[in-house]
Amino acid sequence: MLPAFVFLFLLLLFLYQDTTLYLARIWSEWEGGSYSHGFVVLLLSGYIIYKKRKVLSLVDTCPALYALPLVALNVVAWSLAGLANIQLLQAVILLPLVLSVILLLGGWQVTWKLLLPVLYIGLAIPVWSPLMPLLQTITAESAFSLTRVAGIPAFMDDYTINLPAGRLSIEEACSGLHYLLAGVTLGVFYAWQNYRTFRHRFLVVALAIGAPILANILRVFIITWLAHRTAMQHPYIEDHLSLGWYLFAALVFLLLVVDLLLGRHADESETVQPRVKNVQCKY
Repeated sequence: MLPAFVFLFLLLLFLYQDTTLYLARIWSEWEGGSYSHGFVVLLLSGYIIYKKRKVLSLVDTCPALYALPLVALNVVAWSLAGLANIQLLQAVILLPLVLSVILLLGGWQVTWKLLLPVLYIGLAIPVWSPLMPLLQTITAESAFSLTRVAGIPAFMDDYTINLPAGRLSIEEACSGLHYLLAGVTLGVFYAWQNYRTFRHRFLVVALAIGAPILANILRVFIITWLAHRTAMQHPYIEDHLSLGWYLFAALVFLLLVVDLLLGRHADESETVQPRVKNVQCKY
């Protein structure tokens, strides 16, 4: 079954190559790109499907012909988005299109097993940019609060922290969206790989959301502190992205250490219920 669905996925990528190439261009923006993790997401999604190959081999395929209208609806929606030249909307529609095709050919059991790896790709689709203003506000307010607690003489005007030696502007690009998406990408995969209960998986994903936000707040605060101490001369004031990734890596390492100490790792193999009988497909 797995080779058939791999072929189906590649066929869909070819048929909808305009959207595929659009996503590839977005993911190729390595310098400052919030979605440069896209290729990693695609590889991890493929790995999840590969790990589920034994589960899929035990699932009876039962084509759901009632999904045909869903396939048609998604195809029409993708075409209309193309006529309107809205490539982002086409990329969004591609995921439900893939799921509806899987439902049509494999049925609900197969669709349920492949739901995670397909939706996982959604983390790499550029629909998360509206979070930037919210993250920008959280970062600016929190970093400025830490600045006042540290006794640094400063005041904030909109998203600009004013120091005696100069000003630091917290733009939307400083919101930390790229750190957040990278953290959630790793967190979701790690939770799936190492845990089986919903509670533990939810906790891991929640930590994966909180850690990048905290790392970005610390980044802005440290840069503000260095700017005050060095009269705006420290290299990190210009190269502030590197500091963010160092902090992000440190927090991820800390979370891994905590996880190992808790010893909550589950068995790597997914528990599979044996197939009792074949299901009669009804059309």
